[in-house]
Amino acid sequence: MTRIRRALKHGLVSAGELSLNAATGVAALLLTATVLAGVALVPVAGIGLPPLARLLTPVRSFARFQRARVSRALGRAIAEPYSSPAGPRIRAHLIPALRDPATWRDLLWLAVHGVTSAAFGIAVWAMLSAVGAIWTLRTVDTGRMVTFTLSLSILLIILAAVPLFRTGQARMAHLLLRPTSSPARRIRELTESRAAALDAQAAELRRIERDLHDGAQARLISVRMNLGLARGSHDLAQVQELVEEAWGPPARPWPSCGTSCAASIRRCSPTGGWPGRSRPPRCSARSRSRSESTCRAAPRHRSSPPCTSRRVRP
Repeated sequence: MTRIRRALKHGLVSAGELSLNAATGVAALLLTATVLAGVALVPVAGIGLPPLARLLTPVRSFARFQRARVSRALGRAIAEPYSSPAGPRIRAHLIPALRDPATWRDLLWLAVHGVTSAAFGIAVWAMLSAVGAIWTLRTVDTGRMVTFTLSLSILLIILAAVPLFRTGQARMAHLLLRPTSSPARRIRELTESRAAALDAQAAELRRIERDLHDGAQARLISVRMNLGLARGSHDLAQVQELVEEAWGPPARPWPSCGTSCAASIRRCSPTGGWPGRSRPPRCSARSRSRSESTCRAAPRHRSSPPCTSRRVRP
């Protein structure tokens, strides 16, 4: 009983799909006739070129709709094979589309789909008409049992044939609408993938260069501030520490450390800023001579800046 239900359900679904195929077949025949009319008007001063350019969009939309239906019917996804976009412009859209083999395959599918869908519809209509004709036959001595048996046999044949019609039409559409495996298409796919890889590589190089530039700027700012502090300081220990920090390697590798320029700059003291920030006062002759004698007496370090005669007000 379960198998019979599944068979009936599958037959009804297939019948619905074939009915939709019959409707789309009529639309495909109308669209094919319109395309042929546009092609016939091309020799007349190119009058048919603008309609053809505009007809490519509905043709591809129709083929895209059929690909989705075939994918659901067969359980296999169908990729779009187009290498050029569709649009109303002749040079930008129509000429590249006419050079694309997928466009001609879509047009071939339109013609085949219109004819086969009409043929399938006519066949189903003939079978259903045969069921009605059987009931109008004269009954013989055996009674109505023979008529019922013939009608049931025709219904079973229809239920068995409809899924086969649906599968056959889906496979035919899959054969015409799937991407081709030609060498030219393979070369085009490789070219597009290579262009995408080159774009990604260029973006990565720009990011690395930007990181290097930011890290170098942060390092230079840090070195300059340390040297500026050492220049304005009179504490030899602090001067040596600042010069060694400016001359030595950074504490963390850059630019991969991920710190900004502001993180590399020393913070100001909350009590009053940097030591030695105030301007030195004017020294008298006595204080200048005392400062010079102190500088001569103090030993010089290789990293310390030269002594000056300026003093900082305490």
